Amino acid sequence: MKVTLKELGHTGVAGPALRTRIRSIDSSTLGGADAADLERLVAAAITSNPTGPTRRSGGADTTTSIITVEDEHGTTELRRADSDLSEASASVKDFAMLLDWLQLHFQ
Repeated sequence: MKVTLKELGHTGVAGPALRTRIRSIDSSTLGGADAADLERLVAAAITSNPTGPTRRSGGADTTTSIITVEDEHGTTELRRADSDLSEASASVKDFAMLLDWLQLHFQ
């Protein structure tokens, strides 16, 4: 399974993207425990992902995180603005946990 994190920085609702950072990780390159953690977090984020479009939050200095998962089932894209991450819904919590894990393992 390949997981790609694309982070887009913006300067407001109509502003252009200021920065784009793309990083990827392949579960086959991880140790057993890390690979299992990644697969568990991805499964939870996909399962709790809303079927409709995600809310698009505007505002200055908004960063949108796009997580793309490529596996034997195809490609799945999960998307959230950083301003959405303060919500208490299960889908946001699962996305935030996956995002945190990815950011920690990319360092």
